Amino acid sequence: MKQKYFNLICILIALLSGVLTFVLKYHVLDKEKNLRQIYAEIKHNKREMHGLQTDWSALTNPKNLRMQAEQTHVQPIRAQQIIQSDQIQEKPVPVPGKKPDMEGEE
Repeated sequence: MKQKYFNLICILIALLSGVLTFVLKYHVLDKEKNLRQIYAEIKHNKREMHGLQTDWSALTNPKNLRMQAEQTHVQPIRAQQIIQSDQIQEKPVPVPGKKPDMEGEE
C-alpha cells in the first residue's frame, strides 16, 4: 500500500513539474519578446535623436544663422528694448465660457 502512494506521489510531482516547466518556458519567452521590443524601441529612439542632433547643429550653425538674419533683416537687440518685469502691464485673462463685463450698459 505504501508503494502505491509513493508511486502516485511521484507521478503527481512529475506532472506538476512538467506543467510548471511549460508555464515557466512561455513566461520567459514572453519576457524575451518584450525585451526585444524594448531594444528595438531604444535603437529607433537613438537613430531619431541622432537625426535631431544633426538638424539642430545645422540650424544653429553660425554661418546659417548669419545668413537667415541677413535674409529677414533681423537687427540686434538694443538696450532700450530691455525692460524689467515689473514694468510689464498685466492684462486680465478672459475666463472661457464667460461673457466679458460690459461697462456702461444697463
